[in-house]
Amino acid sequence: MSVVAPSAVLPQADAEFPLGLPVALSSLLGCALGIIGLSLYTLPFFIAPLSAEFGWSRGAIPIAATFLTVVIALTGPVIGRACDRIGVRVLIPVSIVLCSLCYVGLTRIGGSIWTLYVGYALLAAVGGGTTYGVYGRAVSTWFNKRRGFALGLMMAGPACMAMTVPFFLPPIIAAYGWRTGFFTLGMLALIPLPFALLFVREKGSASGVRVAHTGFALSQSIRTRRFWTLFLGVACVSCGIIATHLHMVLMLQQMGASPGRIIEAASLFGAGMLAGRLCTGLLVDHLPGSVVASCYFAAPAFGLVILAIGGPAWSVLFALLLGVASGGESDLVGYLISRYFGLRAYAETFAWQFGALSIGGAAGPLITNALLARYGDYRAPLIVSALLCLIGSILYATLGRYPTAQELQQADTGK
Repeated sequence: MSVVAPSAVLPQADAEFPLGLPVALSSLLGCALGIIGLSLYTLPFFIAPLSAEFGWSRGAIPIAATFLTVVIALTGPVIGRACDRIGVRVLIPVSIVLCSLCYVGLTRIGGSIWTLYVGYALLAAVGGGTTYGVYGRAVSTWFNKRRGFALGLMMAGPACMAMTVPFFLPPIIAAYGWRTGFFTLGMLALIPLPFALLFVREKGSASGVRVAHTGFALSQSIRTRRFWTLFLGVACVSCGIIATHLHMVLMLQQMGASPGRIIEAASLFGAGMLAGRLCTGLLVDHLPGSVVASCYFAAPAFGLVILAIGGPAWSVLFALLLGVASGGESDLVGYLISRYFGLRAYAETFAWQFGALSIGGAAGPLITNALLARYGDYRAPLIVSALLCLIGSILYATLGRYPTAQELQQADTGK
């Protein structure tokens, strides 16, 4: 197999969409029906029927999501390294099939709640090939000038799933039971398979030409200030955003918001999330990513503060700003990794940064619960979350300029 330089195969800006759009759209579908989109956004609809049948606590069932995210974070570097070495053509289809089998296996849980936890842990262990980092590697090789928008389009998949799941899954569970619900997820997980086989590949792989991607090896990246600045920024922002999102309904209820206002806020959060996915990509294609990220995460800090001070009257603006930031976070991380560290170890580096997101996501609810127990209302958690977002905003602002192509090539040769 011959090896060529990236410049020889990367499409020009005006040709990127005709050549790369099938890859981006297939990756959007893959992310929507992958481990993130299909598991996290469907779990809430299984809580009531599982609790009713087995007597499990409604508060204990969502812990399955913690098992899922922790195992994804732990196995992510291994999956990322495999992706960077063997490519996406093998990894994604195998992972899709194994995910489907795991969802079908969840129809057999029962007795101890640990069967649910182990099932979701196993789902995460085999589903790493359907995550953002893996699909993002394929998309990034097809797009250069329009990479931000392409990654944003790809990562809009889970947001689309979050918006559509309430319309089809609850009626299926209500009519046929939760076991049919899990079986349905297993069948849905297979839908991206033919598209992955036909379209999702790295640029040049179909012709037998392996692209020699330039950039930092993971061992080089972790010795840089930028890597750990990004890591801490991701952890801080996810800690503040995820904790607030999980408590949003209860928080607005405690503040005295009307049911209509709560529904409006929840809807605007979803709309803001989808807008954040798409707008982030457009912005980073024209502005420095560090500047875009800094502004994105300063905005929810403002929304959190005005909600803490002004109460539910500001819930609509708060939810919209929080949704936009939540939608843009993964897009920005994926894009910034490609620009600051190159594509040589993209999937593995992304997996480490996703670990930071998981750490923040796990710590946020614990911090919020502790503050809520101490102070009795949500004002203190809101202020702390605002400070975390502000710290993340400052950290992103210090990332500086992108390395030049020459600097990435020098990193590739170990100079």
